[in-house]
Amino acid sequence: MGLASILGIRGARDKPEDRYRGSASWIDEEGAYPESDDSFGQVSIGAYKVATMLKVSDELLNDSVFDLEAYISKEFGRRIGTKEEEAFFTGDGNLILSEAVKTMAIKGSSAGA
Repeated sequence: MGLASILGIRGARDKPEDRYRGSASWIDEEGAYPESDDSFGQVSIGAYKVATMLKVSDELLNDSVFDLEAYISKEFGRRIGTKEEEAFFTGDGNLILSEAVKTMAIKGSSAGA
């Protein structure tokens, strides 16, 4: 199983989110049931991707001494990896990934409690 799942979506999608989870209580046999409702909201999830481009001259394409394919593969991997790492750990200023990761971390830690 991989570290991430890829979902194919187009445009923004609203996803229901539980903001507060109710709780259960011990009551007497004839006791009243306590109110403990869940609270729901919606989170909008947008579709984003990381993109990069590299312009190459015809002369460089025809140069058989330089392994251009290996260079481009490595460089694209570095660029995309750097941008994804930045988004996962510090955000991009638009809450694209960092808020989603924080929400998953908070839910994961409270689920185990």
